[in-house]
Amino acid sequence: MLYCPNPTCQTLNDDGHRFCQRCGTFLPHRYLWAAEIATPPSIDALLGDRYWHKGQGIFLDTLPGYPPSTDIEDIPSIVYAYLRLAEKRLHLPLVYDLITDESHPAEHPIVLLEEAAIWQPGQVFTDGNGSKAQPSFTGVLLLPSIQDLWTRVSGRRQLFWLWQIASLWQSLADEDVATTLLTPDLIRVEGGLVRLLELRLDLPDTPPTLADLGALWHSWLAKANPDIDPN
Repeated sequence: MLYCPNPTCQTLNDDGHRFCQRCGTFLPHRYLWAAEIATPPSIDALLGDRYWHKGQGIFLDTLPGYPPSTDIEDIPSIVYAYLRLAEKRLHLPLVYDLITDESHPAEHPIVLLEEAAIWQPGQVFTDGNGSKAQPSFTGVLLLPSIQDLWTRVSGRRQLFWLWQIASLWQSLADEDVATTLLTPDLIRVEGGLVRLLELRLDLPDTPPTLADLGALWHSWLAKANPDIDPN
């Protein structure tokens, strides 16, 4: 379900339509990722009477014609990291809304992220080797993690992914979120592009180091393409 963004229409449409079935207005399908939500609500549940859970922690904004209505005073510290790292938006999602929901109580508001590492219906999928195809799957799903495709790509692509991670390290370390780059499941890939699913705060007493990053990369070397395998 998706309400028409035309203020004079507001007709409820099936989310399978691209245009309003009453007035013909384009229907934005804004898919969002719920960051650090331990137990997502059931599929088809509405979060905050607005965000429709499509599965895997992915939500669809059913009111795309209205701006987010965040009225939370105690902003989680992680939100400021997203704001200060907005210039890295090629690799990072952006904060879209903060939600508190009685049906899904949590210590902190749920952070909903836009431009996340999500494949949407209608997009052309690029696999690890750059081949393009239109998947038969009609739903939404997360982009594959770097480990999912690591053994299926060329050495050049592996090096390009590592270069992007290295270039992000200092910026994320300055915001105390470098732990993100040590969590392979958060490192998603779209063709040759590294896209982070969300940010994770570092532990205050044990911030990660470049040695930790090197140890992670070393674990990947065993399955590196022979073109870059130092052995």
